[in-house]
Amino acid sequence: MTYGNPPKKHQFIKGQSGNPKGRPRKKLQTGTTLADDLKRELSEEITVKKNGETKRVTKQSALISSIATSAINGGSSQQRLLVQILSMSGMDKDNPIDAKELQRHDEALLLELQKLGFKIDEADHDT
Repeated sequence: MTYGNPPKKHQFIKGQSGNPKGRPRKKLQTGTTLADDLKRELSEEITVKKNGETKRVTKQSALISSIATSAINGGSSQQRLLVQILSMSGMDKDNPIDAKELQRHDEALLLELQKLGFKIDEADHDT
């Protein structure tokens, strides 16, 4: 027995791994899903200032308010996102609009645009 030469019974056996079980697998966290994490995060309350007034609202409420404000101010990507959110939430089905009401609404919008000086071709839309 010398330095670097341990007794035979303490040496690795040929053909056998020194770590037969291998590295243990990483344990998955049970009970937390992306949906759970998102619900928990969006339900947290934050303080926001709106119209000079300080309020405590949920992050979800603040996020929707921010998206709606950006959509109203003309952000086309925010408008698309808001329409998708409405569609996914089912709110677009709460107030169904029939075709006649929609046509009256469209005609009123066209009249308003004409009053503002926009040229509108009759061939561009069906009446």
